[in-house]
Amino acid sequence: MSDPHAKVEAVGWKGNVYFGDMFVDPRVEEAVLETIAERDIDFADMEQVAQRLGRSRSRLYVQYGSWPKLLAYTHERVLGAIDTMFVGIPGDRRAQFDAWWRQLNEFLCRPYGVGFLRLRRRVTPGQPIEQFEVSKLPELVKWSGPRPSTVAPAEIAVAQALWLLAVSAARCPERSVDLRELAWSLTGAAAPSTKDELDFMPAALAEPL
Repeated sequence: MSDPHAKVEAVGWKGNVYFGDMFVDPRVEEAVLETIAERDIDFADMEQVAQRLGRSRSRLYVQYGSWPKLLAYTHERVLGAIDTMFVGIPGDRRAQFDAWWRQLNEFLCRPYGVGFLRLRRRVTPGQPIEQFEVSKLPELVKWSGPRPSTVAPAEIAVAQALWLLAVSAARCPERSVDLRELAWSLTGAAAPSTKDELDFMPAALAEPL
């Protein structure tokens, strides 16, 4: 599905549910991403999101507590939608990988995805951002190993490498094909037997983009 908004809607971003103690309102998430995509994270704030929604800033503070909490909420909600991209993909392992890579790249290169990538710079989960994000992508982690029913440190390491490469490809489209093939080489047949086998990954990929 080429439209990232429609993709997120199809995989469950829409709906009246709760995220922790916060009522989920997809219009708020969309407004956050749109605002950040247009103004960049350094110039976005709760006031601008409230104006975009036609609401008062105080109402958003009551609902979300603070601007950092709203960013963290939006960040995790997007990750949850991204993770479902791996659910129910037909075909062999290469076809599944290509479908996931294409959908994720299309999302990250469009306005909501641009907002998400910029938002990552302000999320402080108390651990390296890529580790935190992969902890919210269980379907990707399960797929990354040779036996989807098990999750070992090697599968987590492979998932982190795949995620970092995919995010990097969205920021460096001229290298997207090379990064895609590098990502596939990590998981095409089976996951590496140890995390040490991933030490060749460029150090730059370990930093939030």
